[in-house]
Amino acid sequence: MTVLRNCPQCGAAIHDDSPQGLCPRCLLGVGMGRAGAGYDVAQTEAPMRRFTPPKPSQLAPHFPQLEILDLLGQGGMGAVYKARQRGLDRLVALKILPPDTEQDPTFAERFSREARTLARLNHPSIVSVHDFGQAGGFYYFIMEYVDGISLRQAIDTGMLSPKEALAIVPQICDALQFAHDEGVVHRDIKPENVLLDRRGRVKIADFGLARLLGQVPEDGTLTGTHQVMGTPRYMAPEQMEGSHTVDHRADIYSLGVVFYEMLTRELPLGRFPPPSRKVQIDVRLDDVVLRTLEKEPSRRYQRAAEIKTDVESISGHTIFPPLNPRYFGYEYRSSREFLGWPLVHIAKGFDPRTGRQRVARGIIAMGDVALGGILAIGGMACAPIAIGGLAIGLFTLGGLSIGLLAAIGGGAIGMGISGGGGAVGTLAAGGGALGVYAYGGGAFGLHAYSAAWQDPAAAALWTAPAGEVPSGVLLVLGFLSPLVLLLLLLGFAAVTARPATTDANIPPVRDPFPPQVIPPRRGFTGAGIGCLLAALLSVPIVALCCLVAPFFVLHEARVQTRAGNQAATLESAAIPAAQRGWHMTSEGPVLDSFLEQRLRLSPKQHDDVAAVIRAAFEEYLVLEMKFVHQERPGVNRVVTTIDAFPDEFAAVENRLWTGLDAVLNRDQQVLARHYLPVRSERMVPGLLGWGGEACQITVWQVGTWFHWSISARAGGGPLLSSSAPQLPAEYQRFWNNAADVLPTPTDEDE
Repeated sequence: MTVLRNCPQCGAAIHDDSPQGLCPRCLLGVGMGRAGAGYDVAQTEAPMRRFTPPKPSQLAPHFPQLEILDLLGQGGMGAVYKARQRGLDRLVALKILPPDTEQDPTFAERFSREARTLARLNHPSIVSVHDFGQAGGFYYFIMEYVDGISLRQAIDTGMLSPKEALAIVPQICDALQFAHDEGVVHRDIKPENVLLDRRGRVKIADFGLARLLGQVPEDGTLTGTHQVMGTPRYMAPEQMEGSHTVDHRADIYSLGVVFYEMLTRELPLGRFPPPSRKVQIDVRLDDVVLRTLEKEPSRRYQRAAEIKTDVESISGHTIFPPLNPRYFGYEYRSSREFLGWPLVHIAKGFDPRTGRQRVARGIIAMGDVALGGILAIGGMACAPIAIGGLAIGLFTLGGLSIGLLAAIGGGAIGMGISGGGGAVGTLAAGGGALGVYAYGGGAFGLHAYSAAWQDPAAAALWTAPAGEVPSGVLLVLGFLSPLVLLLLLLGFAAVTARPATTDANIPPVRDPFPPQVIPPRRGFTGAGIGCLLAALLSVPIVALCCLVAPFFVLHEARVQTRAGNQAATLESAAIPAAQRGWHMTSEGPVLDSFLEQRLRLSPKQHDDVAAVIRAAFEEYLVLEMKFVHQERPGVNRVVTTIDAFPDEFAAVENRLWTGLDAVLNRDQQVLARHYLPVRSERMVPGLLGWGGEACQITVWQVGTWFHWSISARAGGGPLLSSSAPQLPAEYQRFWNNAADVLPTPTDEDE
């Protein structure tokens, strides 16, 4: 009984047994090289029948002799799997045919006959058939595994040159001529069925499958006449018409289509120009290509060997070099999965199917572009833990690092801890640091510690006595130590993960033998959603921090500058920051609030420490006056010379520390010795003046500004000089004493 249904392209009513499942109008459009009503030529690339290939684990029980590793490709002619033949320890390709072939009662006999014929095609440029049969409801072939890519993939990359095309065609001709001599017609020559291994050798696949899987003829014979078998865009006109006279010359026409496409990257549809008008090649090749594309079989080349002879005579004998590594790249995918993602995925280079950069996607992802569920390492990495040139995630390390919780790199931006040449974050440390707590050569923030600015809260976080680790560093290490443990665990998992697409002897390559391109996996898995949320959360928050933080920090810096004491600022300029544990007043040395906080002095300790320091300083002044000589060489100039008195000073210093040790505990004693320089260092006064060392101090006034310089001995060059509108307290007593003791020079004295 005839069954009517609609054409999938234009919707017209057609019989169920219509060729290719299309109405005559759409089918004619294919045959004439143009689309019919609503017809998309690209959709005829694969036959109409589709099936869902079983997973490797589902096929494994039916093929105990094989270790099925991965699905390589699928299409209307079946599905291809990469497998290892256990007995011979070699890689093979397992091809299973669509299960609907069982509905044909004559298929078993035709399959057996055709398979034996294919097994006899023993040629270097034809994919060998090792075994065939039926298992688990599937007819199958076990074939030679080709480590390479299809011609379709090479064409799509855009890197296939005309010279390479001219080296490929003779090899195809050799294979076709051998098969034709054996009485076998391919019937479906197209770039997808021409494979190229890494040495540039051609391997033609799927010989006879177009005939084997064609529609069953009404008369039930085994010849299968009146069948439209093949891919419409590459089929000879007589194939499209379902002619009884389809022979080996149909393969020659299909080769002409492939030849034209290799040269021009276009199909010879409609009124097409000769290839020499599209690319720069020898014009004599136009005759070769156009002769293979003649509509009448009698006007074409009659033998594939004739094409080879003409091509080689025009181009010269060319040996095809190994394929460009960019065709292949590198890919490793572990068999273990979690939430739909492989545990380990390594991908670099270009995808030959699209010519685009490969992207690594896995729980652990490594590659030029890496998207990881937990860890990503690559030129551009995005994951909760990301390491790369550009790293985005929760915890990041890279040249440019953007992390929600922690970022370390040449440029580091994060809401939490940031460290690098330029760092922005809550805790920021680097050459240039911007944050709430900032530390570095140029530090700006609410609490900043740098050569120019020392905030007590920042100093308490970022500095520590000798032999101790700053609390800020401990905080960072404590924060990152669990990550180190996690990275070690992930590394162990990566090492022990069993590969799904690699082999110890053959470099790992994805999709080396697909009859049809594997449809890309769509949608998001749990790991993908987690990675995406981490990126979506971190980027806007970090961006907001970058926009708001500078205004906030600059505002706080202005407030602190306006509220600062000018004398303290001048004193800071005269005394190195490492010695800012105390400052001088008119009553003597006084501890800074920063040091009081570091020492954690109780009220009683505060008073006792102040009393001990004041007593020691007064004792030092009495000694200093015995060894001081002053002179006034000018009206506004005073020169003070202090002779050395190291023995007397040592006694005062010993009494100072004895008194402090009696008041402070052991930890406070360590901190006090670190932050309280008693002796002068680099000609800068200490807590007890100049430490009993000989020196010369010159103070003079120009206008309202004071200038001073210090040298290690009388007549020596200045080791330190500075100026300010107000004389620091360390030098004020020398200026005041001179006014009280020395007479003011008169003009006659000068």
